Amino acid sequence: DKIYVALNAVKPLDFERNKKEGISIRNKYNIDKDDVVVGYLGSYAFYHNTELLIESAYKVLKDKNRVIFFLVGNGKHFKNCKRIANEKGILNNGLIMIDGVGKSDVSRLLSSMDITVLPGSTDIICPIKIMEYMSSETAVLAPNYKCNTEVLADNINGLLFEPHNSKDLSEKICFLIAR
Repeated sequence: DKIYVALNAVKPLDFERNKKEGISIRNKYNIDKDDVVVGYLGSYAFYHNTELLIESAYKVLKDKNRVIFFLVGNGKHFKNCKRIANEKGILNNGLIMIDGVGKSDVSRLLSSMDITVLPGSTDIICPIKIMEYMSSETAVLAPNYKCNTEVLADNINGLLFEPHNSKDLSEKICFLIAR
């Protein structure tokens, strides 16, 4: 009577990939069908370290064509990320940032993405975001924390990168782009 179990899971059918919806989203944001879309859909909270993803996007975009970074969300760090992307010259030039969306649009947006990244998380609980990404049938990248390895097996059903390391994250993104 004193123990509660909080299940951290998603209903896979809620995130089922819909190619038609994915194409519709790509068309809406002028993303070519042949571009590889690296996405993030979540909050701009300090623990998600979205600044790391901006830095990695900058590194990847210097060397790769046919790649679009598509970041969706809002939060305290949204304006700072937008400022950093603008200063690096990648905002609307390989990197698209849009404000957060309602729950009903999440699956549609994920359907437009090929690779999804969780740039940061706490090291105590695997974020539900990882399971949403996996359910949408994208290649998933997440920080290599023990809690994330409870769901992701490196190089089997996702890739893990060294936390806070933009070079390692960039290399893993490039590895997936090449596949």
